[in-house]
Amino acid sequence: MKMLKSSSEESIPVAGFGFLSAEMSKEIDERLKAFLTNSNIEAEDLSTTELEHFKCQNVVIPDWQELLPELTNKSVCSPFWDNASCVPPTLAGQTAVFPCMQMYREKRYSQQYNASRDCFPNSTWAGLTDYSSCKLLEEPTSELEQIEVSSDLEISIVIYLVGHILSLLALSMALVIFASFREMRCIRHKVHIALFI
Repeated sequence: MKMLKSSSEESIPVAGFGFLSAEMSKEIDERLKAFLTNSNIEAEDLSTTELEHFKCQNVVIPDWQELLPELTNKSVCSPFWDNASCVPPTLAGQTAVFPCMQMYREKRYSQQYNASRDCFPNSTWAGLTDYSSCKLLEEPTSELEQIEVSSDLEISIVIYLVGHILSLLALSMALVIFASFREMRCIRHKVHIALFI
């Protein structure tokens, strides 16, 4: 079900919230700014997930009936925060479909896919939101991170190379010692020479 959609306006996907009219999305953002200002909280100090959580808990959940008056006298599953997205209010017996969250556990997701959650006929939500369609975005690594990884890789290659060279030198010296001393030509030493080779 599309959230906050006016019949005369085209809806736009808003990550983690639903499909909103541009006007409704702007209204929710303005209410969030007012809430943050009244609470003396700087939006820049919050992560994307924290900002979405504030928006859901302090704007969408308390004000959804005012924002969606067409749903107030119907059997509806109320909106709620499921720790990843704000599940939009949905008519009983239908499925809430909404764009995937922008970020979850410090990982970015594509908003081109949708998540869903069933609203049962008795106006209760299903146990879990279905995020199986949400796709994790590959994080572009910065040039500095690539340099750090390559320098770490170079260091480990050098350490392995030095270790192998020292090992070969020690084995070569042992072979020379076993081969040059006549007293060392017993079966036990011949077995060791065979193992070296």
